[in-house]
Amino acid sequence: MELDNHVLPDLSSEYVLTREQIRFFQENGHIYLKDVFRPEEVLAYRPSILEAVRDFRTRHIPSSGPDDYGTVNLRLRYAKVSAFVMSRRLAKISADLMGVSGVRIYRDSAFFKQPGAAATPMHQDNNYMLLDRDNSITAWIPLQDVTAATGSLRFLSGSHLLDNRGKTAKQNLKTAYRLALKEHTYGGVALGDITLHAGWTLHDAPANETAQTREAMTIMYYEDGASIVNPFGTDPSAHLSQYFGGQQIGEKAASPYNPLAYSRV
Repeated sequence: MELDNHVLPDLSSEYVLTREQIRFFQENGHIYLKDVFRPEEVLAYRPSILEAVRDFRTRHIPSSGPDDYGTVNLRLRYAKVSAFVMSRRLAKISADLMGVSGVRIYRDSAFFKQPGAAATPMHQDNNYMLLDRDNSITAWIPLQDVTAATGSLRFLSGSHLLDNRGKTAKQNLKTAYRLALKEHTYGGVALGDITLHAGWTLHDAPANETAQTREAMTIMYYEDGASIVNPFGTDPSAHLSQYFGGQQIGEKAASPYNPLAYSRV
C-alpha cells in the first residue's frame, strides 16, 4: 500500500438530499445527483486511482475481460483509493436514499471502458451479492466528464420493485419488458456529478464509440446488519475470501473487508 505524500481533500461534509430526490430514487431505482463532489476533489484523487489501476493490472488478470478493465477492491491495497472510497458524504447519501441507518462497503471497482469496447449487457448487482437483505446501492462516479457516447448507464425504471430474488437477471428482464418498464438514461455525466442505482435495478451501458477511455469508479454499499447467505447453491469459498475476508455463510457481513462507512447511531 502506497504512502500518503500530500493531503487529499476531505470528503466527509454532508450532501443534503430533498424528500423529492429520495422519493424519486425509491420509486425508480436510480437517480442523478449534481455537484456531489467539487471537480477539483475528484481530480485530486484521480492520479492515485489511475496509478492504482496501472499497478493492479500488472499484478492481476483484469477481472472484466479485454473490453472493460475492471479492478476490484483497490481500497484494500491502496491507501489513497481507500480515502476516496470511504467518503462519508457518499456513504450517507446511500443510506439516506435507501432509508437505512447505516451502510457497509461490499466492494469498489474501477471500470475503464476502452475505445471501441462492447456494450455491457443488462444485469442486476444484487445477483452477484451473497446477502440476505435487498437493500443495496451502487454509486457510479466518473473521473472525468463522461458523454453518452463513451458509455453512460441506462436503467429500467421500477425494475428494483419486481419479485427479483431467486431469479436470474434474464428472467427479471423478461418480466420488465412484459410490464413495459421504461428505459431511462441521463446521457452525459459531468465531473463531480454521480448516478446511483438500487441493487435490483436492471441496467446496462452502451458501447464506447469514441477514442476516449471512460473512467469511472463504482462503490457498492449494503445495509448494515445484513447476513451472508448462499442463494445460488454453488461453492462460495472464493467469493467469501474476496469480499468478506473469509467469513462464513450465516455470519453477519461485518468483516474488516466491509467497513461501516456511515452510521446514524
